[in-house]
Amino acid sequence: AIYAIVTNQGGIPKYITLQAFTAKLQSVVTFLRIYLQAPVTAAFCTSMDENNPCRKPNPGMLEQVVKQLKNKNITIDKSDMVMLGDASGKEGNFNDSDKKTAENFGIDYIDIDDFLSK
Repeated sequence: AIYAIVTNQGGIPKYITLQAFTAKLQSVVTFLRIYLQAPVTAAFCTSMDENNPCRKPNPGMLEQVVKQLKNKNITIDKSDMVMLGDASGKEGNFNDSDKKTAENFGIDYIDIDDFLSK
């Protein structure tokens, strides 16, 4: 298995510095690599522009992840990818950007609550 984190971070630098966020994300990635004993990569987007190709629900971050893995000689087929998220458009969700990102990239999607309840 291969794992990736993709996250919109429009609060940079308003709520957290880029340096602090990058350090926090790298710590999470390092922990997950050790815990999962598997490749883990991450991408984030600081833009608030809805037209930015990397801002979810646009698929740019997923494209970055595939490219990062390819640069490490790891090839992954979209049919083997699943996006797990909390922005599913369900009642109580802030939006559906995670679900739409998966749809726009052409991969399956699972809501985190559905995943955890199984």
